[in-house]
Amino acid sequence: MSPILRDELTPPVVIVDDDADFVALLREGVRDAGYRPIWARDGRDALSAIMDQQPAAVLVDVAMLASDGSDLLAVLACSPALSRIPRLIVTRGGAFATWDPTSNPVLGKRAGLARIPKMIRRLAGPTARSHA
Repeated sequence: MSPILRDELTPPVVIVDDDADFVALLREGVRDAGYRPIWARDGRDALSAIMDQQPAAVLVDVAMLASDGSDLLAVLACSPALSRIPRLIVTRGGAFATWDPTSNPVLGKRAGLARIPKMIRRLAGPTARSHA
């Protein structure tokens, strides 16, 4: 089996963030968890990727400049098909202070990077690659 085909079989996780440098770090954590990262720069691109890819989980920054991640979370919560996709809020500062962590776990950008693989596996479950 070719490496490209193997990667296509790896379940995706959509990363919704407008900070390219931070996304590079998140991608590593997603891969370490055994998933294939897909980057969306804003809520509109994320919704398209989510509809197309049916990801195992979505990591959302709620404090983006172009499109607020909280709007995306509201759309996901209102859709019966999409509301089942696990979501993890990954953001900086106090933008997430009002979110209920029981419905959407929150991880701070500065302190949480090392916990990303564990959080993804907890939300979406382990993959065959995460046990390799």
